[in-house]
Amino acid sequence: DVGLAHERRLEAALEARGVPFDREADLRRRGYAKTPDVLLAIPLGVAVSPPERADSGSHRDDEQPRRTTTPPSPGSGGGGGGIQDDGVVHVVNWIDSKAMFGAPPTYHADHRAQLLGYVNRLGAGAVIYWFGFADDLQALDDDILLLSRWPDDDTVFWPDGSPVRRLAEEAATTPDVVEADRSGVGV
Repeated sequence: DVGLAHERRLEAALEARGVPFDREADLRRRGYAKTPDVLLAIPLGVAVSPPERADSGSHRDDEQPRRTTTPPSPGSGGGGGGIQDDGVVHVVNWIDSKAMFGAPPTYHADHRAQLLGYVNRLGAGAVIYWFGFADDLQALDDDILLLSRWPDDDTVFWPDGSPVRRLAEEAATTPDVVEADRSGVGV
C-alpha cells in the first residue's frame, strides 16, 4: 500500500532525528477518536518563507516553499527573532501523510475538515502531500502547514530554537567522545 509506505517514510524521518512521537495506532489504543498519522511528543518549529504567489501553480517534492536557514532566537516570542526574509516559524504538533497530490477539490471535500479537526483537538500541525499540492491551498489555514516532503533539517527546530538534526550528524559533531571510545579512555 502506497499510503502506508509513505507513513513509514515519515516515521523513519522522525526516528532518524530522534523526534519522539506516537503513531496513529498508539493514539487509537489510547482512545483518540481523530488521529493524525503522528502526534509529536514535543512540538517542532518549521521555518518557511512565504511561497511566491505571482504564479499560481503547484509544489512538487523538489519545490518546497522558499526557506530561511536562520533559527528562531530562543525566547524571542516572534519579535526581533532570527527568521529572515519575512519568514515565519510554524508550530507543528502533529503530521499527517498523504500519498497523493493535494488538489483543491479533494482538499475541500475530504481533507480540510479532517485536518481542522486535528487543529481543534491538538493544535497546529502539518500535512505532507508527497506528490505535491496546489499553491492556493497553502494560504487557506494558518494552523495547517502544507509540505511536499520532509523539511530540510536546517529549517526544523526544537522548542528551544536549536536545530533538529539526524542522529548520525549529531554524533559526528562530538569527536571527543568518538576518540575517547576508540582509545578506551572514558569508556
